[in-house]
Amino acid sequence: MILGLTRRGVRYHIEYIIFKLNAVNLAHAVAKGIHFRIINPP
Repeated sequence: MILGLTRRGVRYHIEYIIFKLNAVNLAHAVAKGIHFRIINPP
């Protein structure tokens, strides 16, 4: 809400990330993101 994003817009971007990473679901996309160092966990 603070960023002015809709649920539909967020879902669209999540689905696109899953597609780009060739993942089967969000958890798999996160795991791949960490593996490829796209995501840096604390």
